[in-house]
Amino acid sequence: MIPVKGYAANTATTPLSPFRFDRREVGPKDVLIDILYCGVCHSDIHQARNEWGGSIFPMVPGHEIVGRISKVGSAVKNFKTGDLAGVGCFVDSCRTCENCKEGLEQYCDTGAVGTYNAYEKDGKVKTDTNNFTSLNDKELDVMIDRYDKSEDIAEIKDLAWKM
Repeated sequence: MIPVKGYAANTATTPLSPFRFDRREVGPKDVLIDILYCGVCHSDIHQARNEWGGSIFPMVPGHEIVGRISKVGSAVKNFKTGDLAGVGCFVDSCRTCENCKEGLEQYCDTGAVGTYNAYEKDGKVKTDTNNFTSLNDKELDVMIDRYDKSEDIAEIKDLAWKM
């Protein structure tokens, strides 16, 4: 297991607070990302406050993410350790239905797996913003490969916004 620190809503009525949890090890098709920046938008707040129902607590919200890949699984071909990458709302999908084949994973026939407030395809492992061992390499929304200096962060944030 990989120990992780984040900020979680423990209930719908508590503020975000420091939270420690363990994530599973990186699998063959997984990418582990050290998160550098994460946006929190209105949908994250609605989820954390359970205003839409179905919230899973404790919850580490956030889904507009820029980070550096720190480990890749043995079957990952498109990314390498050290690459910068961006992540949007989903971390997995079936990749076999018509919608997924057309790049429309948000309409996956079997259901896309959310970046947080969801369970992986096994229905057991919970996803959280800081829990990216479940991120399949096909689900990276954008790879930011030309921005490897902290001075370029304004451009990285701009790319993350466009995801």
